[in-house]
Amino acid sequence: MKLEQTRRGFLLGGSALALCSFAFSGTSTHAQSVSSTQTEVAIPPVYEGTVLNGVRNYDLSLQNGKTEFFKGFQTKTSGINGSFLGPVLRMRSGETVQMRVTNNLGHDSTLHWHGMNVPAKADGGPHQVIKPNQTWSPQFMIHEKASTMWYHSHLMHETAPQVWSGLAGMIIIDDEEADALDLPSEYGVDDIPLVLQDRRFQSDGSMPYETSRHDQMAGMSGDTPLINGTVQ
Repeated sequence: MKLEQTRRGFLLGGSALALCSFAFSGTSTHAQSVSSTQTEVAIPPVYEGTVLNGVRNYDLSLQNGKTEFFKGFQTKTSGINGSFLGPVLRMRSGETVQMRVTNNLGHDSTLHWHGMNVPAKADGGPHQVIKPNQTWSPQFMIHEKASTMWYHSHLMHETAPQVWSGLAGMIIIDDEEADALDLPSEYGVDDIPLVLQDRRFQSDGSMPYETSRHDQMAGMSGDTPLINGTVQ
């Protein structure tokens, strides 16, 4: 399917081309080894929650796992309700949602609703640490019109490495105006979410964060592009 056939694919198309151009400028051993093969892109599971007494409820688990980015290599990763990344949270403008976020990582974390208009007590920023084995349960109304947002770890001094490990996901907000448009709308078929990232892998398949002084000074960047956690 061509990228321009999906609304989210179309909007992200320019970013995808820019990312690929940059990411392949310093191709890793792994990127070279898979350059002649292709893998079917993963489609994140969509999670619409459960509506109870007019409130849409989501149960989210921050957890550790292993992900096979390359055949035969198990990479240590983190994810939300899975081993890497999180489900696409789908909700509607004007409704109230309840998030129950349980930290099963074994270390501190947070979960932040990036770009959304929420009260400070529900923001999930660095000031709202979720301790290991604890559950944080913010509730808030969806004020945005139809849009694409994302959610991710936002722990002080640990945001980048935790997101690098996989603690991030997409949010899709629907409304009546978008419903009335003649746009592709069958999730995973003609309306496909694209999570664009870059990572750097070691020869054993691991992907540690900040492996050199240059990374610490200039910022960590990868040489292998991922789409929905899929290499090539």
